[in-house]
Amino acid sequence: MDDAAADALDPREALVILRRRAWLVVGLPAAVAALTAWTVPAPPATYQARLAFAVDIPPSARVPGSDDDGTTAKIGEALVDDIARIIPRDVFAAAVAARLPADMRVAAGEIAGELSADDRHRVADVTVTRAAPPGATDAEAAALRAELEAVALAVVDELEQNGDQWFARLGEDDVRITVVDRPDVERLAAPLRARIELPLRVALAALVAVGLAFALHAVDPRIHDAAAARAAAGADVVGAIPAGRRGAARGARRR
Repeated sequence: MDDAAADALDPREALVILRRRAWLVVGLPAAVAALTAWTVPAPPATYQARLAFAVDIPPSARVPGSDDDGTTAKIGEALVDDIARIIPRDVFAAAVAARLPADMRVAAGEIAGELSADDRHRVADVTVTRAAPPGATDAEAAALRAELEAVALAVVDELEQNGDQWFARLGEDDVRITVVDRPDVERLAAPLRARIELPLRVALAALVAVGLAFALHAVDPRIHDAAAARAAAGADVVGAIPAGRRGAARGARRR
């Protein structure tokens, strides 16, 4: 590696270059941050009520001659998977809405069901999710939480009172549902994309700004310091003229 390449990779010179164009290195990320905050709206506050129920498998559903535990787990998982496909549908939403006051509505997509994690074959999670309107006040958020809890309790009543009828539609009689986790309303964290969008944009803008700073330095024909003047002239620097009128006047007075 020659001396020019070594000088180009000198960390001290790199810091000098970045400091010389600090307006770009700092200004571009700041501008991107301000533009993102102005143009990208904050994600709405989202609240979710979560409950869980277990499926009791009747003896008639088991396969004779098979391992009872394994068969029960497989049948329970299949039934939970089937009921989880029904819960988000409009028919189930209509049944839940019938248990609520007339001024309270439930959309089919607000209720969801899925098999619980941790290998719990006979347990299903049910969630009811709603987003608060933009700029919602604390009172509006509290009202939303209360309404969400009312919807979740209506889901509990429907499952506890009519769960066998929903399973009868799947071809399984005498299946019972037991709610094992009552509704709990909580505010969900913002989506990952919303959390990383601003820092990611600022980081990319900073990388672009650093690259532009070095690119501008590479095409800049001006001599900024004694080292650059010494390299350009091939001789030692014996004096310097201060920049600007005030600097020149101070230099003249010193002489």
